[in-house]
Amino acid sequence: MPLGKNDPDFKSKLDFARKLIEEAIASEITFSHIVFDSWYTSCDMIDFIDELGRKFISEVKSDLRLLVKHPVSEKEIY
Repeated sequence: MPLGKNDPDFKSKLDFARKLIEEAIASEITFSHIVFDSWYTSCDMIDFIDELGRKFISEVKSDLRLLVKHPVSEKEIY
């Protein structure tokens, strides 16, 4: 019987996405941006990509609120 999220080896789609990004970087695959759909857009994923010093392109669901900082003025807005 599958345990799903209760399985100690369970990995979410976001876990797999992070691993793919890390493996691409470790393999020295050349890319300029990470592109993903709105399902993956979350503060955790954006922070993860930012910490890697990478850029991304994604759609954002209309009801999602993200706190972002303007790169020049450093003003934080939702």
